[in-house]
Amino acid sequence: MPPNRPLKLAIIFASLMLYILSFTQDAFVVNDMNVEKVFSSLEILAMGTFAFLGGGLLEQLIWNANPLYLLTIVFFLMDKPLAVKTGLGAIVLAALFLTWNEILVAESGRTAQITSLELGYWLWLGSIVSLCVGVLWYFYGNRTVVE
Repeated sequence: MPPNRPLKLAIIFASLMLYILSFTQDAFVVNDMNVEKVFSSLEILAMGTFAFLGGGLLEQLIWNANPLYLLTIVFFLMDKPLAVKTGLGAIVLAALFLTWNEILVAESGRTAQITSLELGYWLWLGSIVSLCVGVLWYFYGNRTVVE
């Protein structure tokens, strides 16, 4: 086993644990026509795949942080520095959601105000950030001096 393999696996494992844990929690709460609606992270993951079919192009854009996250893991396992770019892309997309005030809640185009971000969102974002920080550290901060 290469000497850095345990480090790489630890980074991936820690990130995946946060990622999986995020899906057991609520992602965010919206005010939809004066009714509070809670969206679970697992519900968002499932619905996000097909968001573009209901007109949710921007929602689909944010959801694409998930495939970028998975690509980052694949590239990282393959020892390809491209993992840095896909990881940073995933962070940018996931963090863009912080700038949103409203989200599409109906295929008719109706939006609802986002009233709070819940633990599921923060765990999801944290999993992506932790993977990217680990990848950056692995490729650029964990250099060993060869004599």
